[in-house]
Amino acid sequence: MATRVMMQLLVLVLVSTIFSTHQVWGERDCYAEKNLVKQFCILTLAKGYDYFPPITTCSQVVYQSDTVCICRVLTREDEASISAAKLARLVRECGKPLPPVGEKCGSKYSTHYC
Repeated sequence: MATRVMMQLLVLVLVSTIFSTHQVWGERDCYAEKNLVKQFCILTLAKGYDYFPPITTCSQVVYQSDTVCICRVLTREDEASISAAKLARLVRECGKPLPPVGEKCGSKYSTHYC
């Protein structure tokens, strides 16, 4: 009986540890950077409007961000309000790297339009 209780406790601890760890091994967390880029560059990235040159703070945020990671974690929900193509243009203009051709950029695969 004591062995069964210990096994249940061990399984409970193991499961809670798995679910409390939000980061996948080897994956860098850049969601905060993505949100900063969206916040400071909304005029440049907004869908439904022409590309607007970035303001200084937008360029600085992009320059300090891991743009390949941001492109990887861009979701369809993000793309409802911002354009992945405009993000790619902004990243290029700031001299930052884009994901290699064929890798995922948001909900699409990078062809370096993006």
